Amino acid sequence: MAGCGSSGPTATPPAPPDTDSPPTVEPLTPDPGLGSEAPTDAPEPTEDEPGPTDEPEPTEDEPDPTTAGSGGSLADCTGTDENRDDFYGPIAAAVDWPLYCPNLPSGWHVESGQFRLASGGRMEISYRGPNGAGLRLQEGAFCESGGCMPSGEQVGTTSFGDQEGTLYRVDDDGWAVEVDGGEEISWLLVLSGVDERRARTFAADLVRLD
Repeated sequence: MAGCGSSGPTATPPAPPDTDSPPTVEPLTPDPGLGSEAPTDAPEPTEDEPGPTDEPEPTEDEPDPTTAGSGGSLADCTGTDENRDDFYGPIAAAVDWPLYCPNLPSGWHVESGQFRLASGGRMEISYRGPNGAGLRLQEGAFCESGGCMPSGEQVGTTSFGDQEGTLYRVDDDGWAVEVDGGEEISWLLVLSGVDERRARTFAADLVRLD
């Protein structure tokens, strides 16, 4: 699966970078995994589970799609307090475009993340879920030249938080939702190990941080 956005070694998230200083990338510490002894600053799965929704009813590892498109706060973002306060918080305060975070069911945790506030700002964060499922979210000025979508087939439109996105079935049996692809500011959600219904639900339940 191909995608734009830089990657790098992981480390404990420092304080947000000064936008007047040279561009830097701020990685998150990866979670050692569910069921293991995690350090206090490592991401952990959220304990909150969304409520039920319309038929067919979701299983325990599905979020509630009835919250789709609603604004929210840092408290709604899946991850630890460190992830929310030291990662999402500085980005939301610094950029002038809508920032989104996933609101995922129990069993999902942050795997890695990085952001850069220079040149319009950009963010990438990855989550790991039950049975090897994965989610990657890229936002901001990460792909101005286009070609950042994984190859696959367009299957229609779907909600991306409070925006409308284009849904793709990607070649590795995953799903992707793109908003404003190729524009100066765009959004891309890539999922693996989930079916179409959950992919649509996860995309709809993205929380806009204003």
